[in-house]
Amino acid sequence: MNILIHATVVVPTIGRDSLFECLTSLESQTYKNFDVIVVGTTAHSKKIAEKFEVKFIRSHVWNNAYQKNLGAKEAQGEVIAFLDDDSIAQSDWLKFLLQHYKESEVACVGGKIEILLKRNLPSFLRFLPKDVRKGFLGGTLLPYTKA
Repeated sequence: MNILIHATVVVPTIGRDSLFECLTSLESQTYKNFDVIVVGTTAHSKKIAEKFEVKFIRSHVWNNAYQKNLGAKEAQGEVIAFLDDDSIAQSDWLKFLLQHYKESEVACVGGKIEILLKRNLPSFLRFLPKDVRKGFLGGTLLPYTKA
């Protein structure tokens, strides 16, 4: 990537243990010019965040959108990326998102979301077609392409 953009990744959290895996995936990014803000509601979230080089903001509201906005207000990056506490970013996630900002017409970008189930799918969801089930669980049908 020829253009160097400073990004801020905002991670809203409700105290899930998966925050550790999420922050570990951010440590492994191939793109390095970014900082991370964790916005959490619990002491447990703060304890996990302290194991990483991130800024922690305490939120007294347990709401994903509110927490994202709180983090965005504190962001120092030219671009703000959001990653939920139960998400794991591929090592080239930021690199591929930010490369599109070389184009002056680009205002925002998104990517493919794949569902990683750590347990069996509930029986009431098994009858749904795969694409419907994927969307219901928060996945996207966007293709993953390397530019």
